[in-house]
Amino acid sequence: MDERRCCGCERTFSPNPRERNPRRWCSERCRIAHRRATDPQYDARVRAKARERSARRPKVAHPPRACAWCGSDFTPSRVDNTYCSDRCKRKVYKARHPESVAAEQRRYRERYGNPEYGEARRSADARRRARKRGARVETFHRADLAARDGWRCGLCSKPIDPDLAWPHPKSPSVDHVVPLAMGGEHSLANAQLAHLVCNTRKGTKAAGEQLRLA
Repeated sequence: MDERRCCGCERTFSPNPRERNPRRWCSERCRIAHRRATDPQYDARVRAKARERSARRPKVAHPPRACAWCGSDFTPSRVDNTYCSDRCKRKVYKARHPESVAAEQRRYRERYGNPEYGEARRSADARRRARKRGARVETFHRADLAARDGWRCGLCSKPIDPDLAWPHPKSPSVDHVVPLAMGGEHSLANAQLAHLVCNTRKGTKAAGEQLRLA
């Protein structure tokens, strides 16, 4: 069967030889995106149909039962509900699988206790927030700013203690010289190291409007 061109992303795709009706989109994602672009009421109609199906579905009232862990009475929403809450369910899992829980806790400590992972995670979170504001994003880490600025605050010019961590007021933070809210970019040239309290006091002021903090 000949290849076709998707009506949404305009990529070529090979249709299924067994299909009866010719497809116009390469995937369901492209079809939904096209419907949303051409019909502003598409999402509202989908939600309305879902509510109608939920209203037509018969609701079954299950009799009360006792929780298998704490013994308290509760009304289950499903016939196979055995525990009154997720908390009781987690306690049962911990009691039955102590080795798996210990291994999971060990992996958590090894991952989140690693300073390199924490630095990469902070950098990724900063890039995600900048993309949400539509700013140009450049990959850099707080250690790059510390090496360039010499662990000195760019707002008050006082030294920064690298051993302090958030939420300490004097902990290091990344400050944008031109704030993202005013069209600044998330780049090494537009960033500087600053105390958390200095960065908070500056807020969304531009470089020429920021106060020299004592």
